[in-house]
Amino acid sequence: ENETRDAIRQIVRNAFEEGGHPYQQARDIRLLIGLTERQANAVSNYWDTLIETGMLDSRAEDLAMGYYGRLLNYRARTIARTETIRAAGMGREALWSQAVEQGLLDPYATRRQWLVTPDDRLCPICEAISEMNPNGVGLNEDFRSSVGFLEQEPAHPNCRCSVVLSTIG
Repeated sequence: ENETRDAIRQIVRNAFEEGGHPYQQARDIRLLIGLTERQANAVSNYWDTLIETGMLDSRAEDLAMGYYGRLLNYRARTIARTETIRAAGMGREALWSQAVEQGLLDPYATRRQWLVTPDDRLCPICEAISEMNPNGVGLNEDFRSSVGFLEQEPAHPNCRCSVVLSTIG
């Protein structure tokens, strides 16, 4: 598991250094991962249901393997997207720290705000983060959330939020 995590980090790092879309990363990540337990159970249940309806084993296998492939692609894209957002956030946070060290950013007059995408896909976790931290947090403070304290986005897989700076006064 640690080797897989390290390999995924390297794929994301390479994408930042060389350029690349998360879907390109997803193709590489797909080779390293399997399905989650929940996804594997879904494939197994689908296959069983096909067999129970009287479908030929070979046809049921083809359909179940197609479903498996779609779920694996989805998982790889989710990991690529989420880890790209995490890495970009870490880089941004490092940049802000350097700006404070160089006197370019006043840590006492600057707040970090959790920025959501206010549409029909806004999840309750992220909506609550904005509500729980209405005035933002300090540069070195974590955001309060329903899933615990968060230093930065993403709050969950496929999170579309970002953290932005605002000034006081």
